[in-house]
Amino acid sequence: MGVEALGRHLIAEFFGCNASVLSDSKKLEEILLEAAEAAKLTVIRSATHFFDPGATSLVLIGESHLSIHTWPEYGHATVDVFVCGEKDPWVAYRVIEERLKPKEAKVVELPRGISPPSKLGTPPCIVDKVVPGFCLVYVPTKYLRREVTEHQRIDLVEHEVFGKILFLDDKAQVSTFDEWIYHEALVHPAMVAHPNPKRVLILGGGDGGALREVLKHRCVEHVTLVDIDPRVIEMSKKLIPEISAGAFDDPRAELVFTDGRRFVVEYGGEPFDVVIIDVTDPISGISAKLFTKEFYEALKKVVRRDGVVCTQAEDVYLSHYTFEISFPTIVKTMESVFRVVRPLRAWIPVFGTEWGFCIASEEVDPTSLTREEVEARLSERGVETKFYCPEVHHALFAFPKNVAKNVEELGRVVCDKDLD
Repeated sequence: MGVEALGRHLIAEFFGCNASVLSDSKKLEEILLEAAEAAKLTVIRSATHFFDPGATSLVLIGESHLSIHTWPEYGHATVDVFVCGEKDPWVAYRVIEERLKPKEAKVVELPRGISPPSKLGTPPCIVDKVVPGFCLVYVPTKYLRREVTEHQRIDLVEHEVFGKILFLDDKAQVSTFDEWIYHEALVHPAMVAHPNPKRVLILGGGDGGALREVLKHRCVEHVTLVDIDPRVIEMSKKLIPEISAGAFDDPRAELVFTDGRRFVVEYGGEPFDVVIIDVTDPISGISAKLFTKEFYEALKKVVRRDGVVCTQAEDVYLSHYTFEISFPTIVKTMESVFRVVRPLRAWIPVFGTEWGFCIASEEVDPTSLTREEVEARLSERGVETKFYCPEVHHALFAFPKNVAKNVEELGRVVCDKDLD
């Protein structure tokens, strides 16, 4: 019987590269050699050929090969990274991408080698390392798209149970099976807590689910969605349109492609009634800086006095084992800035855990609403849901004693200097 994935093969298309670099066959060869060294691959020999315009460069390695073929007149290059054994081809790929600096990159990974007949064609698994010694393993039935952008790696897959799942850097972000649980818990408790939300800011949320839920409230006049990576929105609109359900085309929606923190710090317009923070896990500089005391202080300045902020707040039970920024620290950091802070939670099947959220305000307390008030606001605004309801509203804010104890004992205020 054979073994699965004897090799991993990355095939990429680069667009918008510098023509002078693509014409420099010697430089291309140097880039491939640097990539091989970074990935600790065994270099056997290298070769290059100049076509005028364009070039092909190849590095033969003990594990297989690396190659680049270019069309300088179009700013286009194809990249081929094939590695057998245990070495990671993505290490070499990222060096090549960093050196060629494409404005857009599309990349797919193909498993190569001999497989048992029953496993032929099975796509590679995605492994999410939750805490030391514990992983979630997702087994896709099909890959719809794989690519690496300037900001992150994107995988969109089909799954036997969860339908379509969007991954960013191997972390599940949303699935068509249960995305409505996550998005309704993130959006509606905060929106309902505000008596008349007209202007809403969403940071992140490139899949469009949070935007869809916000726009269900008829009182909303304008929503600004800020996402750093336009490719997430482009892919979501094209391949998982059932999540946004046309929200990106709503005339009340404005899309801004920039860093969320920069947008908040530089914003000088009319303040917002509600802010929804739907960003990725704080494992890198992309999102971590949206969970610090300094960020919340800046955010407080763009929200009205009676405004409401709600952020995704990581795994309730396990995040403190993995991240410096965790559920307990998010709660404590928000408490250092806002007068009213109310954490909440919901079980999200595709995450395999209970996910935390946190609402903050200077004046509004979502737990003070009666069942009748929640029901009336949903009805008046024409909001229809699948998960959230008046009974669930108050249940979301109830925590067992051990979680409350973790917040008090493990929670601390996270500042910008802690990220250095």
